[in-house]
Order: sequence, then structure tokens, then C-alpha cells
Amino acid sequence: MRMIVCPAAVVASMMLAACAPRDSLAGRGLPDSDLKRLVDDIARYDSGEQSVSVENAVVRVKTDAVDRVVAQGPRIVPHLIRRMEETEDFDTFARCYSACQQIFSGSRIHWMGGATVETVEGVMRVRPAPSLDFPAFKKSVIESVRAVSKGRKGS
Repeated sequence: MRMIVCPAAVVASMMLAACAPRDSLAGRGLPDSDLKRLVDDIARYDSGEQSVSVENAVVRVKTDAVDRVVAQGPRIVPHLIRRMEETEDFDTFARCYSACQQIFSGSRIHWMGGATVETVEGVMRVRPAPSLDFPAFKKSVIESVRAVSKGRKGS
């Protein structure tokens, strides 16, 4: 039998880390450039498993890239907002929204107006409803994300 001896301080810090809420450790140590890169990865399509659903005025995207972003917690939200403001691609916008919704899972971020899911070359993509005014919709969703990130009600 082999025994590994760890100093008490190491054991204590490991126990604290194991018990700490995800958000208290999220993003620790990652520079802003790495956070921006993680957000940029949302627009690239994972070759791994993906799940995209549109239900009850909520779009939920699960991919490895989105999971990596969500794992960073609230610290990455300003980068998500910036990407949402800059993009003209509805699918990228929806993926950023979904990451924000997952980060703030106890809050409701505004999403009204409709979306559909379409498979293009084996990749599930979120498309806007035909009658959606994307610029106005984008503005209202971003305002809701900002409100939720500041602790106010989003919708």
C-alpha cells in the first residue's frame, strides 16, 4: 500500500476549492485575451456533440465551446455582450445568449420573437423567425443581459 502525504495547507485548500461555488472560482487566472478567444470559439462549430433547442422562449445551446465559456462564470459576460453587439450572425448571437442564460441560470434573460433550429451540413444552427426585426431584438436581449448581470430583473 502506498501512501501520499500532503501538507495540511494543501489539503485545506483542496477541500475549500471542492466546496466552493462554481462562480467563485470561475475565470480565475485567465487573462482577458483568453476569455475573448473562448467567446470567439462559440462562432466556430464543434465537431463533438451538440444540442440545440428552442422552447418556451428560451434557446439552449450545448456544445464544448459553449460549455467552456459557461465554466468561466460572470467574468466572461462583458466579452459575450461585446460579441453579441458586433455580430450580424443570428446563430452566433443565439449561442452567446444561451451562454449568458446558462451562466445566470436562476434569472430569466429576455428572448421573445421566435427562432427555429436548422441543420446545415450536419451542424445545428439557430435561425430567426421570418418576421423578426433582428436589430431591435438584439438591442432588447443585450439590455436584458446587462440588467441580469447587474442583479436586476432581465425580462
